[in-house]
Amino acid sequence: MLGVCMALIDDEKDKKAFEKLYNKYKNKVHAISLNILKNEQLAEESTSDTFLSLAKCFQKIKHLEYHKLDYYIVITSRNMAKNISKKEKENLMTVSYDDDSYFVNENMSCY
Repeated sequence: MLGVCMALIDDEKDKKAFEKLYNKYKNKVHAISLNILKNEQLAEESTSDTFLSLAKCFQKIKHLEYHKLDYYIVITSRNMAKNISKKEKENLMTVSYDDDSYFVNENMSCY
């Protein structure tokens, strides 16, 4: 995942800075995601999405003061996890009736 993020950054100096940011925050971002999603696979997806988002806007955020950067990363992580949670809930509520197993077989007998 780090490789995909690094591909979005052109400057070698920025790549090193992003790698440092990634190594510093990966556990924190994952913990935030897991706390919200309660699912390891979804937390990994959220963590990946968070760092992809950070890589895309790295030129804008790399100059932030430490506490502002920390806050930005925490909020981004929380929002990514909440978005995934919302999508998962919507997917659970959507039921496909294309599957014939939802229909009663006419040859079934009732007791």
